[in-house]
Amino acid sequence: MEKGAGSAAAYEEYERRRAENIIWNAAGRYDFRPGYEAFDENGRADLYFNTVIGAAYRHYDFDKLDRLFQSLRWEPDGEFYENLLWLGLENGVYEKERPARPVFQELRRAYAARAEEQAGAAPDQDLFETLRTAHFRRALGKEGKESRRESRLLDALEFDGEMDTDAVIERMRRLLLEFFWTSPGYEEEGKKKVRRRLPRFPGRKKFSVRLSLRRVRPMEADEGNPVRNGDGKAGEGASALQMLFHRELREAQVKAFVEDCFGKSIYSPETVREIENRLCTGTHRGCFLHFTRGELPGAQAADRAAQVQREQVLRQRKKNRAYYMEHLAENRMSIGRLTAKLKNSMLLYMEYDQIRGRSGSLQSDRAWRLECLSDGRVFIRNEQDEIGNLTVDILLDASASQKECQEQVAAQAYIIAESLTRCGIPVKVYAFSSVSGCTVLHLFRDYGEPEKNEAVFDYTAAGWNRDGLALRAAGDWIAAEAKRGGRTGGAAYRLLIVLSDASPCDDQRIAPEKGGFGYRGYEGERAVQDACGEAGRIRRMGVRVMCVFTGTGRDLPAARKIYGNEVVQIRSADRFADRVGEMILSQIGSL
Repeated sequence: MEKGAGSAAAYEEYERRRAENIIWNAAGRYDFRPGYEAFDENGRADLYFNTVIGAAYRHYDFDKLDRLFQSLRWEPDGEFYENLLWLGLENGVYEKERPARPVFQELRRAYAARAEEQAGAAPDQDLFETLRTAHFRRALGKEGKESRRESRLLDALEFDGEMDTDAVIERMRRLLLEFFWTSPGYEEEGKKKVRRRLPRFPGRKKFSVRLSLRRVRPMEADEGNPVRNGDGKAGEGASALQMLFHRELREAQVKAFVEDCFGKSIYSPETVREIENRLCTGTHRGCFLHFTRGELPGAQAADRAAQVQREQVLRQRKKNRAYYMEHLAENRMSIGRLTAKLKNSMLLYMEYDQIRGRSGSLQSDRAWRLECLSDGRVFIRNEQDEIGNLTVDILLDASASQKECQEQVAAQAYIIAESLTRCGIPVKVYAFSSVSGCTVLHLFRDYGEPEKNEAVFDYTAAGWNRDGLALRAAGDWIAAEAKRGGRTGGAAYRLLIVLSDASPCDDQRIAPEKGGFGYRGYEGERAVQDACGEAGRIRRMGVRVMCVFTGTGRDLPAARKIYGNEVVQIRSADRFADRVGEMILSQIGSL
C-alpha cells in the first residue's frame, strides 16, 4: 500500500492494524488491545519487535508488567526506563521462543543488523542508543564499544529465558536502583499502591528514545492511583502527588531515605537547618545537607530499596580492604616514600628557634648565673617549629561516576592520610555525593583521630556530585575549626586536597533568581563555574587547595579551571606517592 497525499491517516491506520495482528498472532490470543506497538523508521509495522511484544504477552503475566510499566511512567525519565525494560524483555522472549521457532533467530539477526546500520549513521549516540547498539551487536556475536559501566548495565539487562515475571520485575528494580538511583512504586496486586519518589542517577549522558515503540494508550489507573494523561499532566488523583512534592514533605522523605542509606546525622535537626540557611543559598537554593559518620540507624533499613543500597555499601567496603591487601607491598612502599618526602620537606622548610635550658651548648657569657643566681639555664639548644601549624583536609568525590575506581580512590586516600599522620600532621577525611538534592558529607576521621585512618575504606560511590555545594560545606567546616582554640583551631596554615574527576553534575536543578523564571541544569560549564567560584572562596580564606585528578583526559580542562595549576593527574599506581608528594611539598614550601 503506497503512502500518498491525503492518505497518511489511512496508511497509519493500516500499519497499526497490521501491528496488532502480528502481536495477537505471536500472543496466540485476540482478547486484548496491546499497550505497545513497534514501527520502523518509515512507519511500517515491524515484524520482529511486534512478535516480541506478542510473545511477551504469552510468556509473562502482563498484568504485573503493566503495573511495572505504569510505575516507570511516573519517573521524569520514564520513557527511557520503559525502553530499557523492553530491551531486557526482548532478550528473555528470544531465549524462550528460539527452541520452538527456528525462524525467530533469522528475524532477530535481520533486526540487529538494521539496528547496527542505523547506529553507524548516527555516531553521536545518547545513552539508550549506546545500550541498544551494544545489545544487538551482542546478538550478532560482535563486541560492543560501550564503557565498562555501560557493559555492566547491559549485562544486568540481558534477561534470560529461565526468568519468570516476578524475576524480571525484581531484576529491573535492582538494576534501576544500582545504576540510576530510582525505584518504581510497584506493589503486588491486592496491596495498597503507594508512589515512592526515590533518588535517581541517570548517568552523564543525555538521551532521547528511538526504539520505534509506540505506546498505544496510558495504562488504566487503579482507583486512587493517578496516572499521567497524554499531555503529560497529572490526571485525577494528582493532588496526592502535588502534596508529596511540597518542600517540607519532600525534604522529610529524602532525608529519611538518605539516613537509612548512609547513616544517622551527626548534628541535630536545628543545627542542620542553621547550616542549610547559611550554605544552601544562591545556586544551591532548595538543596539539603546531611552530615554523617556512616552509623546506620538500625540492623535493617525500613525501606527495601535502602536495604539494597546498604548491602551494596557493605560489599564495597570489603572490596576496598581486599584490594588494599592484594597490593599491600606497593601500598606500604608508597606510604614509606610519601612519609619520607614529607619529613624531609618539614626539615627543609621549618624554622629553628634557640631555646635556653639546662642542657645543650654552654653559653660562657651566662655561666655566672649558675653560681650567683642558681639559674641552671645557661645552655642553649636549637628546636624546630612543630608542624602543628599545618592541618590537611581530604575531600573525596563519592558520586557514581567513581564506581569503576572505588577501590583505587579508597587506597589513595588512605595512603595520603596515613603518610600525613606518620608526620604528625592533623588530617580530616570526608566524602561527598548528592541524592535527590541532598548533598551527603560522610566523615571518616577527624583531626584528632589518627587511629581511624582505616575508616577511609568505608568509602562507597553512589549518586550525583554537586561539587560547588560540597566545596562550600568543606570551607564552612574549615572556617569553623579555625575559630576553635587548641592545636588544630590555631593552625596557621591549612591545605585542602580534593580527589575528584572534576565533572560536577546533579539532578537538583538551579532555581531561578528572584523575579526570574526557568530552572537550569546543574551540569557542564555552569556547574564547573560554580565549583570554580567555591574553590576560589576557600583560597581567599587563606586555605591552599589542590586536586588529585581521578577522571579522564576529557575532564582535565575542567579540573584546571576549578583548581588552577594545583592539579596532579595519576597515570600509574607506582607514581602515586611521588606525584602527590611533589604537589604537597610545593604547597608546604609556599606556606
